[in-house]
Formats: sequence, structure tokens, C-alpha cells
Amino acid sequence: MAKVMVLTDQTTGRRVVVRGNTQIGRLSFHERGMWKVRGRNKPKVFDSLDTLVCVSEVNKVVSRNHAALIQGVDGEFHIEDMNSKHGTYVNGDNINPSKSDSRSVLLRERDALQIGRRTRGIDDCFLNFEISYQESENYALLVGTGSDNLGAAQRGLDSLERVLRRRGYVVRVLPEEEASKSRLREELRNIANMSIAESHNIISIYGHGSHNGFMLGGQVMNAREFYKEVGRIAGKKAALLEFCYSGSFVRGRNLGRIPDGTLVLTASNAFSEANETEDYVEGQEELRSEYIGRLAKQFAGYLERNPGQINLREFYDQLSVVLGARNLMLQGPQIEGDFYEIPAVNEGFHTVILDVDQIENY
Repeated sequence: MAKVMVLTDQTTGRRVVVRGNTQIGRLSFHERGMWKVRGRNKPKVFDSLDTLVCVSEVNKVVSRNHAALIQGVDGEFHIEDMNSKHGTYVNGDNINPSKSDSRSVLLRERDALQIGRRTRGIDDCFLNFEISYQESENYALLVGTGSDNLGAAQRGLDSLERVLRRRGYVVRVLPEEEASKSRLREELRNIANMSIAESHNIISIYGHGSHNGFMLGGQVMNAREFYKEVGRIAGKKAALLEFCYSGSFVRGRNLGRIPDGTLVLTASNAFSEANETEDYVEGQEELRSEYIGRLAKQFAGYLERNPGQINLREFYDQLSVVLGARNLMLQGPQIEGDFYEIPAVNEGFHTVILDVDQIENY
């Protein structure tokens, strides 16, 4: 298992998940490799930083290049202040009071990390985080972007979350009210920050689509944009796309855009809609029914019935002989890309569930 560090904001409850040598600062993602503070010498540690945790883009007590998190071979992190204006504090202790010679301080479970300090003339407040560690290497991001039947998207997310948690995935849920193009980018980059070569990652997109892409908060994300973000993620990736005309993501020019190590399964071909179906509540079939996407229903059901390791191509191949999958097959589901296996159920595995309102931008 890979060890990651979690920074929990003590004001908002949101979490930042960190893996590898990482910069803390007030920068946008595309500026992550740039030294942006004029008049301040760039510390040697800066060149070893692989990625960025953007704790805020507007808070003036956070320097643009503020601090460095260095992960050791044992998975634990040390922090160094990069001569920031307002300082870095561990358990109340300023680790670089001279602003020129920072100490490297080990961050332990439940340590208090403070970025910046209250300053006269600046309304922004310093940031307080609690440190914790967790171990995992498989991640799932489940996105619901709307549906024609009330509750169908959420039912699809709930079904997939349940079966994937049992197989050891750390599950992130991005429901319709939180789904936007920028938020999806941030979530995919957060997974890229955590994933390693041995990771198995699943991205499920459920909702409305068109020939141009899928809808997110009134905006469209096309295949080129989506695959660019998925390509940043290490390890094996599977994308489950359940929206109208989703087959366009594996057709023509888009077929060549599928990143290495990625399998894409769509709920329809490039010319068909992806519809929902009734899903009777267990034990109450005669009273009422709820709706769920046809692909989500078949996929979650297949994982429930088959607790062992699952090859996604085998799941796709068996759809043509499953009676309940007839309407799904009429939509023309497609599969393209690399080989992907889902680990077997592990009842003893403790999975941390991170709801979307607990995840900070990075």
C-alpha cells in the first residue's frame, strides 16, 4: 500500500491529500514549477518538488511559494518553510523565524500545521490543518451530472460507491450540485497526485451528454479535455461513461486520444442516447420503483454477484447474454483501450470515504 498524508482544514473540514514531494503555496496548477517571489532566494528544496497543493489562490497570508513537503522512504513527511513572509508553524512553533534558514520538521499524526499568521492590515486569516496519514493505492471518482429522472444519478453513484468500497477503493463522490468543469479537473488532478504505478483507478461520469461531450454545470467537457486529465494519473485507469452519445469518446480521432493504460466503457454508441431504467427497491417491488442508469445497474449488479477479481472486458462480453441487459445492448455500449481488472472483495479492508465537501483544491 502507498502512504499518503491528509491535511484537514480545521475551519472548513475540507481535506487535502498529499503524496510525493509537494509545494504548498498560492499558485494556480500551471504555475506549479515556477518560482514566483521576486527578491527572495529560491531554496534548494524547491527543485525537488513534483506537484502543488494550492491551499488558497487569494489568501494574502499564504506566499505564492510558501512551504515544501518532502516524503521520506518510510512514507512520512517533513515540512520546510521556503522563506515565506508570514511563516509556517508546527504545533505553534515557527520553523523558520529568520526567514532564511528553515528547519526540516517531521509531521506526525495529529500534528497542527499553521500556514501564515494574523497580520495587521490584511483581512485574510492564517490556515490551520491537522495532519493524518492513510494507506491506499486504488481510487474511484464518481461524478453525477444530472438525469431525466429524479434521484437516478444519485442512485447510480450510491450503487457504484457501495460495491467499489468493498473492493478496497478510496471513493470520492462528486454529486450534481457540486459538479463543474473546473471541479472535475481538480478532482482528477488530486487523484493524479495520489496515484502510483500500481494503482487501479476508476472514473465514472453519469449524466447528460451530446456529440460534443458531457455536461458539467452548464459547460461541456469534450474527449480531448477529459483524456488530457486522465492521462496525468499513474497506474491503470478505467473510465465508465454513461451519457448520451458517449460512444463518440471511443470513435474516430478520439480513439487515438485514449491515454496509455486506460480502458473506456461507454453506455451507448456515438449515435444513441443513454437511457435510465426502473430499479425496484429490494423487498418493496410491489410498492414503488426508482430509476438508475442502465450501465450503472448492470455494472453494480455484476460486481455484487461476482466477488472475485473482475476483468472489465469479460463484464462487457457477458452483457449480450444477460436477459436484463437487453435494453442496454440496444444502446450499443462500446469498449476500447487497455486491459483493466478490478480487485476482489476484501471484507477486512478499511476504506476511507471522502465526500466532495471534504476535498480541497490542490
